[in-house]
Amino acid sequence: MRTIVYLLIFSILLVFGCSQQEDAAEKPQARQETPVIVPQEVAESWKAVKVVAIDMTSGKEQMFIVDVGGEFIVPQSDLAVKVRHFLPSFVRDGKVISSSSNKLDNPAIMIRVTEKGQEIFNGWLFGLYPEAHNFRHDRFTFQLAGQIPAQKKG
Repeated sequence: MRTIVYLLIFSILLVFGCSQQEDAAEKPQARQETPVIVPQEVAESWKAVKVVAIDMTSGKEQMFIVDVGGEFIVPQSDLAVKVRHFLPSFVRDGKVISSSSNKLDNPAIMIRVTEKGQEIFNGWLFGLYPEAHNFRHDRFTFQLAGQIPAQKKG
């Protein structure tokens, strides 16, 4: 009798443990986004960026000039690209991402790409290293092609 009770308890624990593991496997872990700190001087100095959309099937390139914080739609696609941040001298110290100066030492933009309203990329494009991003799409890729300074006041 004691053996049956132990087997019953073991079976319950086994089933309960497996269902908890399945629940954990079904819930994707939200990736913690590294905070971005845009220095005031940078925010006041840069108005817009130039982004090139490259259609890899045809080789056709289209240039978009978009304000920092703005977005554009890629024609003949379901892609929308929002420029979240521009940093002229991108640095990452592990805890935050920022700009070490206002000089164009390592220009980068953070973009969010959605397709049919679903986010498919949220990351950085680097002006000096166009291949150093992990955006993957069957048809399009993007490159940071330049930046436009803000108008000086006064």
